[in-house]
Amino acid sequence: TVLYAGRVSEAKGVEDLCRVWTSRPRPHKLVVIGDGPIADDLAHAFPDVSFMGHLELDDVTARMRQSRALILPTRGEEAFPLVVVEAMACGIPVALSDVALVRDYVEQVGSGWTFDVQQRSEWERVLSLVEDDAAVDVGGARARDVYEANFAADGARSLVAVYDEAIRHRNARTGATPW
Repeated sequence: TVLYAGRVSEAKGVEDLCRVWTSRPRPHKLVVIGDGPIADDLAHAFPDVSFMGHLELDDVTARMRQSRALILPTRGEEAFPLVVVEAMACGIPVALSDVALVRDYVEQVGSGWTFDVQQRSEWERVLSLVEDDAAVDVGGARARDVYEANFAADGARSLVAVYDEAIRHRNARTGATPW
Protein backbone atom coordinates (compact mmCIF):
# COMPACT_ATOMS: atom_id res chain seq x y z
CA THR A 1 0.00 0.00 0.00
CA VAL A 2 1.11 3.53 -0.80
CA LEU A 3 -0.48 6.25 1.28
CA TYR A 4 -1.59 9.86 1.03
CA ALA A 5 -2.75 11.37 4.33
CA GLY A 6 -4.03 14.92 4.60
CA ARG A 7 -6.65 17.34 3.37
CA VAL A 8 -8.18 16.28 0.06
CA SER A 9 -8.14 19.51 -1.92
CA GLU A 10 -6.80 20.86 -5.19
CA ALA A 11 -3.89 22.61 -3.46
CA LYS A 12 -2.71 19.32 -1.97
CA GLY A 13 -2.29 17.71 -5.41
CA VAL A 14 -4.39 14.64 -4.59
CA GLU A 15 -6.15 14.66 -7.96
CA ASP A 16 -2.76 14.78 -9.72
CA LEU A 17 -1.58 11.86 -7.61
CA CYS A 18 -4.68 9.80 -8.43
CA ARG A 19 -4.43 10.62 -12.13
CA VAL A 20 -0.74 9.67 -12.41
CA TRP A 21 -1.17 6.61 -10.18
CA THR A 22 -4.03 5.20 -12.25
CA SER A 23 -2.46 6.05 -15.62
CA ARG A 24 -0.91 2.58 -15.74
CA PRO A 25 -1.06 -0.62 -13.71
CA ARG A 26 0.80 -0.39 -10.41
CA PRO A 27 1.91 -3.27 -8.18
CA HIS A 28 0.53 -1.58 -5.06
CA LYS A 29 -2.75 -0.01 -3.96
CA LEU A 30 -3.03 3.75 -3.40
CA VAL A 31 -4.91 4.67 -0.21
CA VAL A 32 -6.07 8.24 0.48
CA ILE A 33 -6.80 9.16 4.09
CA GLY A 34 -8.51 12.47 4.75
CA ASP A 35 -11.51 14.60 3.89
CA GLY A 36 -11.89 17.76 1.94
CA PRO A 37 -13.85 19.60 -0.71
CA ILE A 38 -12.98 17.25 -3.59
CA ALA A 39 -12.86 13.90 -1.74
CA ASP A 40 -16.23 12.60 -2.95
CA ASP A 41 -15.60 13.67 -6.55
CA LEU A 42 -12.20 11.97 -6.56
CA ALA A 43 -13.57 8.79 -5.01
CA HIS A 44 -16.08 8.57 -7.88
CA ALA A 45 -13.54 9.52 -10.57
CA PHE A 46 -10.88 7.06 -9.36
CA PRO A 47 -12.59 3.85 -8.21
CA ASP A 48 -9.26 1.98 -8.16
CA VAL A 49 -8.00 4.28 -5.40
CA SER A 50 -9.15 3.53 -1.86
CA PHE A 51 -10.57 6.63 -0.13
CA MET A 52 -10.78 6.12 3.64
CA GLY A 53 -12.08 9.54 4.72
CA HIS A 54 -11.08 11.02 8.07
CA LEU A 55 -9.38 8.61 10.48
CA GLU A 56 -8.20 9.13 14.04
CA LEU A 57 -4.44 9.52 14.54
CA ASP A 58 -4.00 5.99 15.92
CA ASP A 59 -5.70 4.57 12.82
CA VAL A 60 -3.56 6.71 10.50
CA THR A 61 -0.43 5.53 12.32
CA ALA A 62 -1.54 1.90 12.02
CA ARG A 63 -2.09 2.35 8.26
CA MET A 64 1.32 4.01 7.94
CA ARG A 65 3.01 1.06 9.58
CA GLN A 66 1.42 -1.20 6.96
CA SER A 67 2.39 1.07 4.04
CA ARG A 68 5.52 1.15 1.95
CA ALA A 69 5.60 4.95 1.46
CA LEU A 70 3.74 8.21 1.97
CA ILE A 71 3.27 10.57 -0.98
CA LEU A 72 2.54 14.29 -0.46
CA PRO A 73 2.28 16.08 -3.82
CA THR A 74 1.40 19.54 -2.49
CA ARG A 75 1.23 22.12 -5.28
CA GLY A 76 1.98 25.15 -3.14
CA GLU A 77 4.29 26.00 -0.31
CA GLU A 78 3.52 24.11 2.86
CA ALA A 79 5.18 24.88 6.18
CA PHE A 80 5.52 21.66 8.11
CA PRO A 81 3.06 18.81 7.65
CA LEU A 82 3.31 16.67 10.80
CA VAL A 83 2.33 13.64 8.76
CA VAL A 84 5.90 13.66 7.39
CA VAL A 85 7.36 13.28 10.89
CA GLU A 86 4.76 10.62 11.73
CA ALA A 87 5.71 8.63 8.60
CA MET A 88 9.41 8.89 9.39
CA ALA A 89 8.71 7.73 12.95
CA CYS A 90 7.01 4.67 11.43
CA GLY A 91 10.07 4.03 9.28
CA ILE A 92 8.50 4.67 5.89
CA PRO A 93 9.95 6.97 3.25
CA VAL A 94 8.12 10.10 2.17
CA ALA A 95 7.87 11.23 -1.45
CA LEU A 96 7.32 14.96 -1.13
CA SER A 97 6.83 17.86 -3.51
CA ASP A 98 9.85 20.10 -3.55
CA VAL A 99 7.87 23.15 -2.39
CA ALA A 100 7.28 21.92 1.16
CA LEU A 101 9.54 23.54 3.75
CA VAL A 102 10.11 20.15 5.40
CA ARG A 103 11.86 18.93 2.23
CA ASP A 104 15.26 19.38 3.90
CA TYR A 105 14.43 16.52 6.25
CA VAL A 106 13.11 14.34 3.43
CA GLU A 107 16.24 15.04 1.38
CA GLN A 108 18.32 13.63 4.27
CA VAL A 109 16.71 10.26 3.48
CA GLY A 110 18.52 10.27 0.15
CA SER A 111 18.27 11.78 -3.26
CA GLY A 112 15.16 11.30 -5.27
CA TRP A 113 12.43 11.46 -2.63
CA THR A 114 11.49 15.08 -3.39
CA PHE A 115 10.00 15.97 -6.76
CA ASP A 116 8.60 18.76 -8.92
CA VAL A 117 4.87 18.11 -9.20
CA GLN A 118 4.74 20.16 -12.42
CA GLN A 119 6.95 17.68 -14.29
CA ARG A 120 5.48 14.34 -15.42
CA SER A 121 8.97 12.82 -15.62
CA GLU A 122 9.48 13.69 -11.93
CA TRP A 123 6.25 11.90 -11.03
CA GLU A 124 7.38 8.80 -12.88
CA ARG A 125 10.80 8.92 -11.25
CA VAL A 126 9.44 9.19 -7.72
CA LEU A 127 6.77 6.54 -8.33
CA SER A 128 9.44 4.17 -9.60
CA LEU A 129 11.23 4.68 -6.25
CA VAL A 130 8.01 3.90 -4.39
CA GLU A 131 7.68 0.69 -6.42
CA ASP A 132 11.30 -0.38 -5.88
CA ASP A 133 11.54 -2.69 -2.85
CA ALA A 134 15.23 -1.97 -2.20
CA ALA A 135 14.74 1.81 -2.47
CA VAL A 136 11.77 1.63 -0.07
CA ASP A 137 13.72 -0.50 2.42
CA VAL A 138 16.71 1.84 2.40
CA GLY A 139 14.49 4.94 2.37
CA GLY A 140 12.44 3.63 5.29
CA ALA A 141 15.52 2.89 7.39
CA ARG A 142 16.98 6.30 6.61
CA ALA A 143 13.65 7.99 7.33
CA ARG A 144 13.65 6.43 10.79
CA ASP A 145 17.26 7.57 11.29
CA VAL A 146 16.30 11.13 10.28
CA TYR A 147 13.40 10.99 12.72
CA GLU A 148 15.67 9.78 15.54
CA ALA A 149 18.31 12.42 14.81
CA ASN A 150 15.95 15.37 14.44
CA PHE A 151 12.75 14.71 16.36
CA ALA A 152 12.98 11.85 18.89
CA ALA A 153 15.88 13.07 21.05
CA ASP A 154 14.86 16.33 22.63
CA GLY A 155 11.78 16.05 20.42
CA ALA A 156 9.92 18.98 21.86
CA ARG A 157 12.87 21.33 21.42
CA SER A 158 13.51 20.02 17.90
CA LEU A 159 9.91 20.53 16.87
CA VAL A 160 9.82 24.03 18.33
CA ALA A 161 12.99 24.84 16.38
CA VAL A 162 11.36 23.59 13.17
CA TYR A 163 8.29 25.75 13.75
CA ASP A 164 10.51 28.74 14.54
CA GLU A 165 12.34 28.16 11.26
CA ALA A 166 9.06 27.93 9.35
CA ILE A 167 7.81 31.17 10.94
CA ARG A 168 11.08 32.96 10.13
CA HIS A 169 10.86 31.75 6.53
CA ARG A 170 7.25 32.94 6.22
CA ASN A 171 8.08 36.30 7.78
CA ALA A 172 11.06 36.78 5.47
CA ARG A 173 8.94 35.89 2.44
CA THR A 174 5.90 37.98 3.36
CA GLY A 175 7.49 40.77 5.37
CA ALA A 176 5.28 39.89 8.32
CA THR A 177 6.47 40.52 11.83
CA PRO A 178 6.04 37.94 14.57
CA TRP A 179 3.03 38.48 16.78
